[in-house]
Amino acid sequence: MLNTFAGCTAFSLLLIAIGLAGRWAWRYHQRPEWGRRFVAGFVLASLPTATLAGYLGWSWAEGQPHATQQTLVNGIEYERRVIDAPHPAVIHLVRIDLTVGHRLLVSSANLQTPRGPRCAALTATDALRRFNADLVINASYFRPFRDKWFLDYAPRHGAPVEAIGATISHGVRYGRDAPGWPSLCVQDDGGVFIGSPDQQTRHAVSGDTWLVQDSKPLDHPTAFEQPYPRTAVGLSADRRVLWLVVVDGKQPRYSEGLGLSELAALLQELGVADAINLDGGGSSTLAVRDDGTPRVLSRPCHTKIPRRQRPVANHLVVVFGPEK
Repeated sequence: MLNTFAGCTAFSLLLIAIGLAGRWAWRYHQRPEWGRRFVAGFVLASLPTATLAGYLGWSWAEGQPHATQQTLVNGIEYERRVIDAPHPAVIHLVRIDLTVGHRLLVSSANLQTPRGPRCAALTATDALRRFNADLVINASYFRPFRDKWFLDYAPRHGAPVEAIGATISHGVRYGRDAPGWPSLCVQDDGGVFIGSPDQQTRHAVSGDTWLVQDSKPLDHPTAFEQPYPRTAVGLSADRRVLWLVVVDGKQPRYSEGLGLSELAALLQELGVADAINLDGGGSSTLAVRDDGTPRVLSRPCHTKIPRRQRPVANHLVVVFGPEK
């Protein structure tokens, strides 16, 4: 209740400021006709800004959600963890039992350009619809990329982008190779491993670094220890359980994110033997299909706007149940 009140108060103060400025123009300008035009133009120009500022104030005041757990379908469990120290973080965990028969895919590069196949940039909810998926997380790093402010960003929806790192969808390889980057690989028989794609790999997506290897968390440069939104995948030693992890960030009071070592320690706690770091920042998003309707479980922050999804190159796609 207090959080909602604080957000509404911030929005009301902005509207009061607009009203005072309009009153000043109306009272002190010598030409009432001009004053009316000025007030009308000022209000019309200010309302979108005031609405956005009010939304940001409400989001800031909202605080952290409650922790929760639920079974999405047989063999797939979702958990939202909430921590407040040493910094606030909201962590979304999906545990997939790979023995149940759920299908794991990488979305395809669906544009042909003079420079070769490119991905049409899609948000997570767009990807759910386009690829008839039941659950998705963002996957590859990509380019071009720009994120300056809420009207100045790239890529836009549907724009061609290039995935970075070894990327394979339905046996077709695309993207720009990045030597040394580890990959999550899905083989023709449905087997999953983390390493370098082989001839039996049907789907693959690459991360920029190992987080856990042979059940040991790896050290990372100090620059990567700052809290940040993260996306990661991890696999148990027997390759029977896959973990998808999305960490919200860049949202004070709600979630600042995790450093890479914190993320690696979390994955080790989950019992992961191997794990890699995928694209993060404003890209980090987890979405599911809920009774046929796409629903975002995480809280992405694209162009510094909470809950705004970023169009990204591709997604790791889960289709519930075996192929029919």
